[in-house]
Amino acid sequence: GCRFPGCSNRLFVEGHHVEHWADGGETKLTNLVSMCSHHHRFVHEYGYRIELRDSEVVFRDPRGRIVEPAPCPESPDGRGWETIHHRNANLAIDEHTIACEWDGQRLNLIGCVDELVRAEARGRRGGSGNG
Repeated sequence: GCRFPGCSNRLFVEGHHVEHWADGGETKLTNLVSMCSHHHRFVHEYGYRIELRDSEVVFRDPRGRIVEPAPCPESPDGRGWETIHHRNANLAIDEHTIACEWDGQRLNLIGCVDELVRAEARGRRGGSGNG
């Protein structure tokens, strides 16, 4: 999951190079920290820094202050990660779930635009029929 203090995001995390690869940092586990895309942006765009102290990850804000962990409460409206995991536990997701069905043919742009115009006209008329 995301290692940023207080973040409970465990899905769609990215590996951040603590010592950037452009500066000679290697792509190996001892130089990578898992971060959600939201907090990864903090490091790349908002001036936050990461330090590795032995096996501990330390985050610093743009002023150099250590970012202290804070608990991330479950969403009061039932939309937190535990709820998401529970509601999706029985989904049949595999390597084919998001497989592209495009056959490689060129896009028929005129046909697409025509269909969008027809759909918009149906919406204005309030109908859902063909034509």
